[in-house]
Amino acid sequence: MRARIGPWLAVSITLASLHFAHAEDFSAGVEAYDRGDYEEAFVLWQSLAMGGDPRAQHRLGQMYAAGIGVRRNDLAAFRWTRRAAEQGVVEARYDLALRYSLGRGVRPDHARAAHWYGLIAEDGHAVAQELLAEMYEEGQGVEKDAARAAYWYRRAAEQGYVKSQAKLGVMYSEGRGVPRDLAQAWAWFDAAASKGHDAAARERTSLRLRLGEKELARAVRLGRELRPEPAEPPVEREAEAAPEPGSDPDPDPVPRLEMIRIGSGCFEMGSEPAEAGRHENEGRRPACVESFSLSRFETTRGQYAAFAASTGRETPDGCQVYEDGAWRLRAGRSWRDPGYVQRDDHPVACVSRDDAQAFARWLSERTGRSYRLPTEAEWEYAARAG
Repeated sequence: MRARIGPWLAVSITLASLHFAHAEDFSAGVEAYDRGDYEEAFVLWQSLAMGGDPRAQHRLGQMYAAGIGVRRNDLAAFRWTRRAAEQGVVEARYDLALRYSLGRGVRPDHARAAHWYGLIAEDGHAVAQELLAEMYEEGQGVEKDAARAAYWYRRAAEQGYVKSQAKLGVMYSEGRGVPRDLAQAWAWFDAAASKGHDAAARERTSLRLRLGEKELARAVRLGRELRPEPAEPPVEREAEAAPEPGSDPDPDPVPRLEMIRIGSGCFEMGSEPAEAGRHENEGRRPACVESFSLSRFETTRGQYAAFAASTGRETPDGCQVYEDGAWRLRAGRSWRDPGYVQRDDHPVACVSRDDAQAFARWLSERTGRSYRLPTEAEWEYAARAG
């Protein structure tokens, strides 16, 4: 028995050691990349990629695609991305679908693009869901199917994707792929219009004039289910009534953030010399980010108020305000009174970086999830994505 157990343990320990070494090598590649040593990062990731590491294969594909640390090569980018995709890397599957759609490193093949979009759409990738819906709507790479298009638009719309919400409004108003239902159409147009979709706002106004009283009431009810009303501003009270003996006080409210997933990728960070509002320190340089989640909207005044009330965080007397083309420190200004009228669903103003970090720590403690401020590269990568 001992003769059999000994070798097995030795093999297990060896494999574990190799796995740990691979993890260290990948992290070393990330560190090299972050400090701008792209050649070292390429060498480390190439070694791991040849050994079958899907993370390294994906990063290698990104480097070949962007020409970072190595000469740009769309064919090599395609091959490494495909290897990572075949091993289940979600971001690689999305990148591969794009390559098949656009013909980068391979002939355009919309059927294969639809296949890879479909794999990650089933797992909840909202961008893939929206793109797959468009393919079914147009019959591009798949058989034209309005019902399937509506299904995938709904999946993306339920995650807050504005274009899909507006599309669903059109499909319900026309009875295309779904039963004709003007109340449903109004509700989806309303959801998209609330996020600044101008065409959806016009359609919402047009439908409002066509709906009867009962149908309009139903439409408004459906719209509220899709887009909850913002909380009323808190009422100032002199003192809170003490809870009755044996009763538990209401727990502090915890803000609900709508998060969206941002896939990993590489881009040119910084701005062109002619870009409006550019500063002198914004020279362009290549940068890559790992996949992360980002709040779809800025933290609101109401959400910050809940944090301040829960933690008793002090409100500084004064903050920097932009007046007459310059930033100036004004006494008496704070997030409670930034100098202009705000509702609780407006973005909070007059808060510092320390305030924002404290809010993130509090939210993490209250929800059990990990929240932090995005890095400069993460913010710019998401902001420039359109």
